[in-house]
Amino acid sequence: MAFINEGLNRAGVTGEFSAAKPNATVYQHPVKLNVPNKQVVTMADVRKLTDELSVAPQLTPDDVAEISQQFKSILCNRPDREGGPDQPLYADIERLAEASGMTVVYQPVSSSEITDDDVDDFDDHVEELPKPVLAYCRSGTRCSVLWALSQAGRQTADEILQTTNNAGYALDGLRPRIIDRE
Repeated sequence: MAFINEGLNRAGVTGEFSAAKPNATVYQHPVKLNVPNKQVVTMADVRKLTDELSVAPQLTPDDVAEISQQFKSILCNRPDREGGPDQPLYADIERLAEASGMTVVYQPVSSSEITDDDVDDFDDHVEELPKPVLAYCRSGTRCSVLWALSQAGRQTADEILQTTNNAGYALDGLRPRIIDRE
């Protein structure tokens, strides 16, 4: 994977590419996701956690039309300008998503300071939003962490971590916090 990441970084793509796990559920439709110069990243970057919730890296306004064909709601967990001035603003995505008939919620969460209140708010949003929901942040990891913590007490830590691992997010370091929330 290192040679892929190096090539993507030279091409101006930010973040890190990782192959989905063999059992990961991924979408196969093409869509552009946070890639400068209109280079295409596929919907394989949208990872399904449950039948009602998928996670993704940063969306762009250009993604909204295609996203609206598969999802009824968008939940943004990335603060505006976290990635600098080139990061698409939530308001631009919100405007286009609402024009496409989607429900959109902005719940900015700092990835280094995820609180229990953040987790509870995320869980409430996912519960209340029309399904299916697409949650996004910089890479999809923060949304996966929020989901994993929200499932404590509903599923075992092993089940939660297997789900995130199958989606391509290795969150084994989160096990103690999941157990603490049970």
